[in-house]
Amino acid sequence: MSNPSEWPLSKSAKRILATKDVLKVIKDNVLFRDCYATAIGFYPSAFKHKMQRKHHDDYLVVYCSEGKGTLEIEGNRFEIGPGDLFILPPNIEHRYSASEEKPWSIFWCHFQGQLAADYFEHIGLSGTRNIIRHLNNLELHATFQSLVNAVSYQRDINTFIYASSILRNLLTLTAKLRARTENASVFDAIESVQTFMRENLDKKLRLEQLAEYANLSKFHFSRRYKMHTSLAPLRHFELMKMEHACLMLAASSESVATIADQLGFEDSLYFSRVFKKVTGVPPSNYRDQWGYTLSK
Repeated sequence: MSNPSEWPLSKSAKRILATKDVLKVIKDNVLFRDCYATAIGFYPSAFKHKMQRKHHDDYLVVYCSEGKGTLEIEGNRFEIGPGDLFILPPNIEHRYSASEEKPWSIFWCHFQGQLAADYFEHIGLSGTRNIIRHLNNLELHATFQSLVNAVSYQRDINTFIYASSILRNLLTLTAKLRARTENASVFDAIESVQTFMRENLDKKLRLEQLAEYANLSKFHFSRRYKMHTSLAPLRHFELMKMEHACLMLAASSESVATIADQLGFEDSLYFSRVFKKVTGVPPSNYRDQWGYTLSK
């Protein structure tokens, strides 16, 4: 088990380590050996708190409820603020410390087990992607508080077994909140892309441009766009063009060739084929049925 920091505890701070005897019983227990807590704590306003490890043999989850701090992973430095959570897998060099101006308050837990790596993977993190931002969630805060409270007064085997059940709930809740946060950000990105598409109906847009606008790779952008809209991005862009073509045919006297040009089609015959494929009728027939009558 990796040792926690030796930061001097204040009256309201907690740092509880499972004894060797407790850990031995848990490791042999078929119900709890898959994922169990080895050390649990809470450091409020942790002035001058810092920790550095080159090697460690367990997982560590840290949740910043207030204040600020920094995390360094293999030479990469990250700012940590309220609502941010990070999980460090075994054997990853790291250091972290509280801000001097506004020191963080953190809940933390070391954990191990045969399925610890599976819980880590379920959350959707990796060895180089360890931080989940803006998890300002009352349920998450309350679950961390329950984890600390569970071992604050008794530290026997049954207490740590109970704490480990809270830990598993905490990890699955983190996975749910991360998915919700990521989906919300992806939805916002897709809405932004759709606005960009509508503002550029006169252009030919490439998938690379749309993915870059969403700040996603082509693969992830295409997959997530289709998941949210049931349409491939460029197919949706084409349908937007045809929708606008319908409005122009119905409300103006512009020729089909002019409308095609205004929607980024160099070939009006190709535009007409696409229009017919989408609406079922050629542009001229659509205008005869629904729109503006050309003066003769």
